[in-house]
Amino acid sequence: MTLRRIELDHCPKPRRGGRVLLGIGLLAAALCAVVHAGLLREASSWEAAALPAARSASRSAEQAAPDPLELGQAGEVIRKLSLPWDSLFRGMEAATVDRVALLGVLPDPSRRVVVLSGEAAGYGDVLRYMSRLDNGDVLTRPRLLSHEIRSEGAAHPVAFSITTEWRTAP
Repeated sequence: MTLRRIELDHCPKPRRGGRVLLGIGLLAAALCAVVHAGLLREASSWEAAALPAARSASRSAEQAAPDPLELGQAGEVIRKLSLPWDSLFRGMEAATVDRVALLGVLPDPSRRVVVLSGEAAGYGDVLRYMSRLDNGDVLTRPRLLSHEIRSEGAAHPVAFSITTEWRTAP
């Protein structure tokens, strides 16, 4: 009896499919690199063409004179923001009267005048409110612009409009 030879192959034989896939992948990577290099050259040529236009635009923006209208508007905004708004509101709060409701405040910073409109339970309350405004430090010289006794409701409130000067500290 003859013994057969036992073949134990622990390493499988290489297959051609893996090598073919590796070759295709390397070919695709090389093609991508060529396309990428072409796109980089095209982008650099576009940048070089756009650079003189960008430089001239930045130079013209730097050399452009500021618009006097815009400068005047900016100065007006700065003046309005630099006013002592906090003191105005504190002056209005200090002059409050129980039976007077302030409904509108219209400041005119350029003339330093504030128009206050509201409602009071009676005409005496309006006069007392004006007296408190006159005794304050910020709002002075109140003048009654208009008043009207409203007929709606049982209370018949007095609608009023007062102008007062707005004092600011030097």
